[in-house]
Amino acid sequence: MSVVLRFVFAYARFFGGETGPAGLVEQNYLRRHVQPGSVVVDIGGGDGKLASRIAETAGLVAILDREATSLEGADNSVYAGSLTRALRSRRYGHVIPIQGNAASLPFRDRSVDVIVSSQLLEHLD
Repeated sequence: MSVVLRFVFAYARFFGGETGPAGLVEQNYLRRHVQPGSVVVDIGGGDGKLASRIAETAGLVAILDREATSLEGADNSVYAGSLTRALRSRRYGHVIPIQGNAASLPFRDRSVDVIVSSQLLEHLD
């Protein structure tokens, strides 16, 4: 493996993920802004990692995902079945997966307290 590639992987491990600086900032932000008992929707929540962290405080967390991406050249098999994986690996019973589209939210007005989305914008056309 080249030096450059090793650096890229080390950088991604350090700065990305739940325990990297970006993940810790995200977790701290959510702890401050998601009130106990809140109804939260995680748009583009995929396999539910963020939803699981939110569920520690929230009363209900819905993961809304279409299980596909529009990223050019991306392998959609990585995204397919993400909601099933979220359901299997959830730590809290009040995390529910919903297949849907961020462009057309299936929720009534004022039925949600908080909407979060992490790492979604790059998947939108």
